[in-house]
Amino acid sequence: MKQLCYSDEFRHNDMPLEPKLMKFFYKAYFRYSQLLADKKTSFRHKAKPGDIMTVNNHRILHGRSEFKDRSNNVRLLELGYFDLDCVYSKIQILAEKQGVPSPIDWLSSDNFKQFQRM
Repeated sequence: MKQLCYSDEFRHNDMPLEPKLMKFFYKAYFRYSQLLADKKTSFRHKAKPGDIMTVNNHRILHGRSEFKDRSNNVRLLELGYFDLDCVYSKIQILAEKQGVPSPIDWLSSDNFKQFQRM
């Protein structure tokens, strides 16, 4: 498997899968959903005012549980997206200006590839 995309909201019926395999797909899909919801196999964090969370959508599966609001509560959840290539480019430029090795060079090196296999 190269990549797994999981989203209840964006699941649709136009999957490139033979109809005879759909029963097996949904059995596996619902089992996977159960594992994701299991508190023993997930990390949960209750956000506090001022908290910020940053994730790479291609590296970590994340979501939210239900939210029960109180009448006197003010809640604001903002989402922002950015292109990782822009971040890498800025890191490279700043490293060059500072005259230091870029961590991006290390990420593409054999050292990092060995680290990923651990």
